[in-house]
Amino acid sequence: PASYMADPLPPQRTNARDDFERRTKTILSSMGLLEMINYRLTSPEEEMRMLPEEIHEQPQEYVQILNPISQDKRVMRTNLIPQMLGNLERNIRHADHLALFETGPVFLVKENEQLPLEEYHLCIGLTGFNQNKAWDRKEPRTLDFFDLKGMVETYLDALHIDHTTFTPVEKPGFHPVKCASVKKDDAEIGILGEIHPKAKEKYDLLDYGVFIADFNLDTVFTLLPVSFHSKAISTFPPVLEDLAIIVPEETPSIDVESVIRKAGGSLLMGLSLFDIFKGTQIGAGKKSLAYNMTFQAFDRTLTDNEVEKVRNKIIRALEEQIQAVVRKK
Repeated sequence: PASYMADPLPPQRTNARDDFERRTKTILSSMGLLEMINYRLTSPEEEMRMLPEEIHEQPQEYVQILNPISQDKRVMRTNLIPQMLGNLERNIRHADHLALFETGPVFLVKENEQLPLEEYHLCIGLTGFNQNKAWDRKEPRTLDFFDLKGMVETYLDALHIDHTTFTPVEKPGFHPVKCASVKKDDAEIGILGEIHPKAKEKYDLLDYGVFIADFNLDTVFTLLPVSFHSKAISTFPPVLEDLAIIVPEETPSIDVESVIRKAGGSLLMGLSLFDIFKGTQIGAGKKSLAYNMTFQAFDRTLTDNEVEKVRNKIIRALEEQIQAVVRKK
């Protein structure tokens, strides 16, 4: 006769790393990206293909395969980007919109070590149209750097990793002025940008821009918060105001936003940049940045006098810290 197990069930033990990898794939898939799975074997020629001809880097050390199945799979990959570019190249003529991602290890040679260093990475690749032609759009819009940046921000926000910054950098294989480093507390966790035009010429791609993000998921995993807190929604009406300022052209918006948020304090609930203007009207070497500001309290309806005091405090901070000038019209 059948008998039931009398022992207690063993306790369930979760694997935090596996949960994080599944969570990453779920977030990216929910944004409309398709997962790619590539061989972990490649060739030095394929990896060097992503670099413009004029970039002469030192030969990369690879983990060699003693008995390779073919010449194009004779080393272990050190980067996910070349294979992602190959995925885009093979598929761009079959679709007007490509948004792909891959997660997996790369293998880096460690000096005086028999085994390589395995880093787990995430690579995102975009090219093609963002929106196709429709009755309300006569001309389609192609994907650009800010589409990729928005996806990265959405991904980090879904993981509750906040206070990240995007800093312009120059990286081999990327466009010299369309590449950014993503940092958390001054530690780089990834890069994103447009592929260098001369590197793109080495691939059979169309005229669309090609945008790549590469993240070290080992580093991202260490930044995951143990817990996060939800905040109540205020039942009192917000006060919406705009502020346009003139700053030196080299001043990044993130520096301006930092000053505004600090001066605005707890009453400044929302801040967003909605316009950038450059022209002779504001002078050479200058730019105008216009922001939407939302003021709101949790315990009362704000008066015009309260909002005016906070606004003036923000303006004084901008004038003193970054030499900004309020734009009158």
